[in-house]
Amino acid sequence: MSSPPARIFFGMAYDEARQQTVLFGGLSDTGILGDTWIWNGITWTEQHPPTSPSARRGVHLAYDADREQVVMYGGENGSLISDETWLWNGVTWIQATPTTSPPALANASLAFHPTLRRVILHGGGPTNPATWSWNGATWALESVGSTPSSFSEEIMVADATGIVLTDLSATWRLDATWSLIGASSTSGAMGYHAPTGVTRLDSVGGTFTLWANVWTPRPPMQAPGMVADSGSGSGSGSGSSGSGWGSGSSGSAGPRMVYDARRGRTVAVFGETWEWDGIAWRRLSKVSPTCIHAAFDPLRDVTMCVDSSGSVVTWDGEQWRTVVDPGSKPMVRDVLFGASELAFDTPRGIALLVGGYRSSGASTETWQWDGAAWSRGADLPSSRMWHSTASDPIRGRVVAFGGKTGSGSGAPAEETYEWDGTVWSTVPPMTPSPGTRLGSILVYAPNRQAIILFGGGFGDAALNYNDTWRWDGTWKQLEPLVSPPGGLYSAAADITGGVLLLGANGKTWRLDSTTPFSTYESCTIVEDRDGDGLAGCDDPDCWARCTPLCPPMASCTAPDPRCGDGACSRVEDYLICPADCAAP
Repeated sequence: MSSPPARIFFGMAYDEARQQTVLFGGLSDTGILGDTWIWNGITWTEQHPPTSPSARRGVHLAYDADREQVVMYGGENGSLISDETWLWNGVTWIQATPTTSPPALANASLAFHPTLRRVILHGGGPTNPATWSWNGATWALESVGSTPSSFSEEIMVADATGIVLTDLSATWRLDATWSLIGASSTSGAMGYHAPTGVTRLDSVGGTFTLWANVWTPRPPMQAPGMVADSGSGSGSGSGSSGSGWGSGSSGSAGPRMVYDARRGRTVAVFGETWEWDGIAWRRLSKVSPTCIHAAFDPLRDVTMCVDSSGSVVTWDGEQWRTVVDPGSKPMVRDVLFGASELAFDTPRGIALLVGGYRSSGASTETWQWDGAAWSRGADLPSSRMWHSTASDPIRGRVVAFGGKTGSGSGAPAEETYEWDGTVWSTVPPMTPSPGTRLGSILVYAPNRQAIILFGGGFGDAALNYNDTWRWDGTWKQLEPLVSPPGGLYSAAADITGGVLLLGANGKTWRLDSTTPFSTYESCTIVEDRDGDGLAGCDDPDCWARCTPLCPPMASCTAPDPRCGDGACSRVEDYLICPADCAAP
């Protein structure tokens, strides 16, 4: 894969209209550069526009949201410092001819002001403390009160309402005028993310978020299994000793994870109860029930856990409740890391507990949970344990793959079974396929409308595969640009529609839709990425975000809450549907 040569002092900005990052110029070990590159989220591609600025370093770029162009100003090449304004339209560079311009500058900061609706320029060496604005046709010198002193190491980014500037000594904010809001001690990098605000990474590795105009240190992100209960002495008993997963109350299976489509949260249960909101993990409760198997029940809006006695305990986002079931229950035994024997059959409104380990070995049993009681279903074609199951709501099937048969002394299995609501059937052997393995991750990914398989292994303690497969009726191997190492993982879907992996070392991975194989609908309000002429919730591909209670094959109550209806319902939050729900 080609990529730009190593460089410093280059300009780069995200082109929102074309969903590409644009890079220009800079200084390499061979000299000053004048090349243009595009990053589309997967690969770099060098551009060869018919018109281009001359080679230069010390340039900054900014995206002009109102005019859908990337703006570049100034730069230097040796003793020559430029006063040129260049515009990138996705195809070529165009040199603007403003009637008024700032002086010739290098290293000037640029950012688009979301309220003033203009590109703001500040700084560019110690001789230019002035602030300029670009309206798409010309530059204007702004009267914005006391201005920051100009430093070549200043960084400027826009947030939701204004611009934040930080340099080696201070942090400033530009709304209608500049105001000094705090100190800043080191250089580094800075960026803006809507849910969390402006974040700064300083040159010594510290991370700070700007809350109420105060830089607040952010501790390293925690995850299930990484936090010890300081009141417990050793940290055992909660299943999280602070150094990994250990045995805990979920035995050797690690956290049980499910995606709560009602609240847009991934729930992890492992002695404690955690949630992932798409950005970070948050511990909700220091206690949780024993959870050998877990699934999300969208009909009753709860995460359900099955313990070693076959009893069901549910989590509604606030508390755990035990479901009283006086009838027969399945015999439940611990499962291997990654393996999952419980899946919710959405079209038929039942959870299936499939196979599993019994005292004499693997089982063929299928048990059905209807929200109140267990009942027996049709048996598997052959016994199975340490396998993985997942529900495909698009195809109306529950899939079981791999594991071991009989007493478990032989090699892992490679069969794929499918449940149609009545019976199990064996899928005929096909090539390619994942082959023999046990303990694989098997999760339905809404953004791909397919089941994703990751990893697994051959022996009980050798879960070291790290390949990725897709199942939509046939197996196809995917080749993500980056993959987690083989190891111990739990998994579920997350708010993006991708697959979230949580490793035994506390690292969190996500498989999104940026692979070289297919284009998937982004499910934003204004974007039609898959080119079918439908955007946002008008596209049936977006059901998992827009109507998560109503898969395409399910019978649903109308009208269901949906993203884009102007009301922030229980189905939505500001991460899923910013058009309906305001950020906190």
